[in-house]
Amino acid sequence: MKAAFAVYHGSDALGQYASTLTITGLPLNNNVAFTEQGPGISNMNLPPDARQPGINSMLIATNDNRFQSVSFWNKGLWISANDRCSGPVACLRVIHVDVSGATYAVTTDASLSGTPAGSDLYYPAVSVECGGKHIVLTYTQSSPTMYPTSQATSVTLPLGSGSTFSTIPYGAGNVPYVGPPESNDHPTVARFGDYSGISADGAPCSDSFWGATMNGGFGMSGAWATSIGQFTLAAPTLTSITPSSGPFATKVDVYGTFFTSNALVTFGASPSASMTFIDSTHLQVSAPAHPPGTVDVTVATPKGMAPIVPADRFTFPPAAYVANSGSNNVSYVDMSSLGPLPIGVGTSPQAVRVTNDATAAYTANQGSGDATPIDTFLQLSGAPYPVGTGPTDLVVTPDGRTLYVADGGSSDVRVVNALTGQTKATIPFGAAPTKEAITPDGATVLVTFSGADDILAIDTATKTVLPFVYDVTKPFAIAVAPNGLTAWVTDIQQGSCAIGLLGSLTPIDLVNHTVGNPIVMGCSPRGVAVSPDGSTVWVSNADDGTVQPVDASSHVPGSAIPLLPNSRPFGLVVTPDGATLLVADRGRGQLAMVDTTSTTVLPPINVGSQPVAVDVTHPIPDPCAGQLVKARLGFLQATVPGSSTVDELLNVQYCPPVGLGPLPVNIKTAVTVPMGCPPVAVAGVKATLQPGDNVRSAVLTAPACPGTYRFKVKVNDGTTKYLAAATLKVT
Repeated sequence: MKAAFAVYHGSDALGQYASTLTITGLPLNNNVAFTEQGPGISNMNLPPDARQPGINSMLIATNDNRFQSVSFWNKGLWISANDRCSGPVACLRVIHVDVSGATYAVTTDASLSGTPAGSDLYYPAVSVECGGKHIVLTYTQSSPTMYPTSQATSVTLPLGSGSTFSTIPYGAGNVPYVGPPESNDHPTVARFGDYSGISADGAPCSDSFWGATMNGGFGMSGAWATSIGQFTLAAPTLTSITPSSGPFATKVDVYGTFFTSNALVTFGASPSASMTFIDSTHLQVSAPAHPPGTVDVTVATPKGMAPIVPADRFTFPPAAYVANSGSNNVSYVDMSSLGPLPIGVGTSPQAVRVTNDATAAYTANQGSGDATPIDTFLQLSGAPYPVGTGPTDLVVTPDGRTLYVADGGSSDVRVVNALTGQTKATIPFGAAPTKEAITPDGATVLVTFSGADDILAIDTATKTVLPFVYDVTKPFAIAVAPNGLTAWVTDIQQGSCAIGLLGSLTPIDLVNHTVGNPIVMGCSPRGVAVSPDGSTVWVSNADDGTVQPVDASSHVPGSAIPLLPNSRPFGLVVTPDGATLLVADRGRGQLAMVDTTSTTVLPPINVGSQPVAVDVTHPIPDPCAGQLVKARLGFLQATVPGSSTVDELLNVQYCPPVGLGPLPVNIKTAVTVPMGCPPVAVAGVKATLQPGDNVRSAVLTAPACPGTYRFKVKVNDGTTKYLAAATLKVT
């Protein structure tokens, strides 16, 4: 027969009891009956009146040691009450009565004191989470330094009088509570409400709870108030996001369960730009700056991280970078919102290239003799790299680690470390290099020499010039087909249009090292680009103000497409989907766009002065770049005061082949400290990687000793160690 239970604090000359009523029957059937048992408990004492801030503040009446609440779970009753603990202070009493047998028994009887020591806890309510591993409590807390505050906590079972717990405040006053006197005999003791409540959220068994308690000091009147809060003991889950794509600052609604107000939402390894807590099932966030591609959106709370699911995928669209030679900047153009953002670089940039993984871009600045790195996450330029006296172009190796810079002023090509800016080699020539292209496999860099009517090739493995020479009259721009078999070169024939001598496009067979027949184009073809599928070659005829397609198989040119009046197209590139041709229009200071299917000229975007080059980011097909695991480490605050808190983010991307499941790893951190500073130890952790992004956030305390610290993380799967590093500056 089902039963209901009621409890009260019983006492007599022999002791004190958890008096338990077992109620059976139904009023409708007129058969309600009850039995009573009184298992003994340790003596409960009246707590002292609670204190609060203020010299003349009233004490708060807590002189009530009756049972305050009871919760049934798994054949047991959990009871909460006020009690008196050493200090003396008011504290919480928690009792468990096992009602599974014929004779009821007390199995837990403990008093819990507050933190900091000397604070008073009173009027608690208790419940139990589904797994039975924790009890949850809500109560009021105050002290000589804390106004009456609504608190919630969970305590791990089994419970003892020495159990420790952390609290979550959800309602606090700002002036002393002033209430009616408890009695005429106690005019300085304020009568306080004596109730709290806590309940599972929406079901008898849940890991989410609603709590309500009284607190004091709201407003100038100092009257009591009731606060209501929602809490969870479970790790979050994520069920959907909307929208599933967009640029930086896109508002994204994230739906799931067990969200908290301090949840951390990341897009890949990047934290959201902002987060608004709607409720435990709904967060609204702002997408961070991020390279193009699809990433997992993750939600982490102090209780854990939401599992990766297909519904959490978010796609960042491609972005264009336009080099403006007249305004000494690069325009960042998001291809979904199309809003340009200027990024300052060196003087007279002639080229801009984006790395294959879209994490960085670089410009060749002819006027200042340097190259500028650009962080494509933050859209910020870094310190320039000195690369000669007049660089006119550069290319980046597929791994993003090396730049080949064509320095027309010094008649050489500089091989530069893309991460540090250090020149690793200089390859001299007898003429000034003009433009460059690199084969998709990164094995060969092709260099045009307009003044020498030659194209030379550099072996990137040996950093030497290969023995073959491609003879093309006045070669200028060059591009390589996606399959790496053919290069396409423009012949500008500058100044000859007036006498009817047009420019041309010449194919080069990179397998047999032969030069094909030139294809007649318009006046002064300054730019060339190949469509992603390799079927079409696009050429910009600067002096005609047109762009022109060429069939890559038949070598037959299509009709020239006029751009807007006064256009002077230079560099150009095709978007990754092949749908749009992007053109740096030097004459109008715009990014021109052409629909490659209909050949319709689309509305242009105003950029900087005299744009001459453009590149576009490509989606990242393999976030691990061919590795099983790829780690990335960073700090939300790159520079922090000594001994302050700093947020560390480690993203470990796991790209397993089909059939390979979760991967257990050990994660260890080593720290290189500044000279004269004490060593820094970071505890290692064990984790199990799930496919996709595995984001681990940690709050660290920065070292007290000032200087630059280098953190190096090793992710070890037992066979291979994967590394990530980041620098933290302490002031």
